[in-house]
Amino acid sequence: MKTKIINLAIAFLILGLTPLVLAEGNQLFFSINLDYDSGTISQQSVKLIESMGEIDKKSLVGDYKLKIYSFNEELLYESNFDFDLELFNSPPKEWFDDEGNQIYIPDETEAEPTLIERTTKVLFAPYSATAKELRIEKENKIELIIDVSEFALCNQNNICDNGESKELCSEDCSGANVSYKKVSFWQGIINWIKSLFS
Repeated sequence: MKTKIINLAIAFLILGLTPLVLAEGNQLFFSINLDYDSGTISQQSVKLIESMGEIDKKSLVGDYKLKIYSFNEELLYESNFDFDLELFNSPPKEWFDDEGNQIYIPDETEAEPTLIERTTKVLFAPYSATAKELRIEKENKIELIIDVSEFALCNQNNICDNGESKELCSEDCSGANVSYKKVSFWQGIINWIKSLFS
């Protein structure tokens, strides 16, 4: 048994696979790192993370929208967000006494934040096995499209292919009219390893 586990671990290292085996109660989330530069948004990275937490919907406010679409163009998830472009400077020491009590209250002009033009943002969104792309929109205009099809377990093309199985992708791998695509030797090994963890 130990030898089998060691061999599987080596196979995952060689093939660069991460099995989707989650600890009890945990969920998968997309972690999306974005760059903002004077109104232009670009993708820094996207990865999957495992977490027990939930997304705090109360904090999801702003002029931008994050939308996740499936291969069938179904809207899977939507939330609002904003980029933090206000930088609040630390108040001067002379505003406080020796014990840390504030002794000077500034007027509004003295307390105004500095506006910045470049920043980064990390967004979290629930993972879906049929997610094809993330879209960043502002005022119904698409600002950025991010392809996440590499993370999908089900591409909804009515062909049982690319490691799909009845358990992982019943949409493509069940029913009388299912077509099966022939896979390469190495894809077959990858599919077999994935099936051990499904």
